[in-house]
Amino acid sequence: MSNDAQDLANFTSHFPAHQKASQVQRLDQAISKKHWVDVPVFVTTEVQKDPALDQALTTIGRVQGIQVGETIDVGQGLQAFFGFSPDAPNGEAFFVLVFKPTA
Repeated sequence: MSNDAQDLANFTSHFPAHQKASQVQRLDQAISKKHWVDVPVFVTTEVQKDPALDQALTTIGRVQGIQVGETIDVGQGLQAFFGFSPDAPNGEAFFVLVFKPTA
């Protein structure tokens, strides 16, 4: 996991309102690329150790035709929010946040 403050600052203001920045970590890029996910992936602290994360990343890597701002079910109670941060550098503006929805 990488939790570089500058990386997180580029994205946290664009997370859905129910997610707190202090509970979010950036997933290591090597893990993302293993699942064919070429955008920054952020996970909540709760999801970070969830065994379903691996399958969720595989699902995200196969998604096509998703729109910015959409949230989809990626299995086993996990969801993925597809966002855009205009303040991020090119190649990192689009991102995914994986989380467990709260009741």
